[in-house]
Amino acid sequence: MAIKVTVHEHKITEMAEVGRFGNVVVSVYGKEGYIPHMHVKGPGFESCVEFNSASYFQHRAHPDKLSKKVIVDFDGFLSSAPDFGPFATNWEAALYEWNRNNSEKPRLPMDLEKPDYTQLESSKGHL
Repeated sequence: MAIKVTVHEHKITEMAEVGRFGNVVVSVYGKEGYIPHMHVKGPGFESCVEFNSASYFQHRAHPDKLSKKVIVDFDGFLSSAPDFGPFATNWEAALYEWNRNNSEKPRLPMDLEKPDYTQLESSKGHL
């Protein structure tokens, strides 16, 4: 029996999931350019947020802004302990995954201070 592989399935293999809060997934992809960012995806939205500032990365495929509730939960998620692994916070896990998956790009220092993501501009839409 042949195994069918679609483009979407291939893309998943190039993604590192940092973790989840509620029905939202935070992940880092490899080979994504020189601006360090993470993906925040939930029902009906996908945004990209920069590591170095509380700013959206204007990724042509993922232009959404987060709702205020998701922004607050996202910031809290990054400050909380991960479900597993050697990291004290999900923020440290996200930094590690960016560096691991984007080794040819500028590396992020593991002691990079987390921006206050509650300062992100919110959307008027999704919850």
